[in-house]
Amino acid sequence: LDKYRPQLQAARSRIVAATYVYLQGDRKTLRFGESNMGNVMAEAFLKYLAKRIPRRSGFWSSVSAVIINSGSLRTSILEGIITFEDVVNVLPFGDSISLVNMTGAQLKGVLEHGVRRYDVKGVKKRGEFLQMAGMRVVYNVYREPRHRVIDLQILCTACRVPRFERVKDHRIYSIGTAKYIAHGGDEFNFSFLKPRDHVDTSFLAVEVAAEYLNASSPVTMGLDGRIAFVK
Repeated sequence: LDKYRPQLQAARSRIVAATYVYLQGDRKTLRFGESNMGNVMAEAFLKYLAKRIPRRSGFWSSVSAVIINSGSLRTSILEGIITFEDVVNVLPFGDSISLVNMTGAQLKGVLEHGVRRYDVKGVKKRGEFLQMAGMRVVYNVYREPRHRVIDLQILCTACRVPRFERVKDHRIYSIGTAKYIAHGGDEFNFSFLKPRDHVDTSFLAVEVAAEYLNASSPVTMGLDGRIAFVK
């Protein structure tokens, strides 16, 4: 094992990208609202899937959106050089990406699960809170659990000019997510899916993220209001 340590260290210290902005991945930020770290990682998944999953006729992408549990993102990245080790520290669990096909109503239910235990006092930090790409959501966390999604919009992948449109309860959407939650992590329940509607890919999250960061360098991701709250 010792003879491989130099190669392993060289791989981890490999420069992936540069970031001009602080990528905020602390629990207080990630588990209570939109985070530019969450945005970067979710966008990485979405762009990769759009490239790798064959497009259906009439669609510019077969994947509509991505959701990632905040608990899978473990730290921040400071302005400056990003190494592969930095990416591993953010995504340390070796997770991969899964694809799930579900109705709009089921998708809303998944987002409801992510905020069912939301602590309005900001004390209990729940890892099931979802970061996302390709969607915009408005929550009212003062309402009863399972009734907190006030508005949900998703990127239209059948439109020649992509735009956000309101999620329709009976329409089928293809969603990318972390394998961890697709298999029940953080108490997410996808048992309603038929086997053909759940595919585990071999795409490793850390490699997908590193590729996206490299292509986006220098990174300037900010906040765009994709996760909002009302009372």
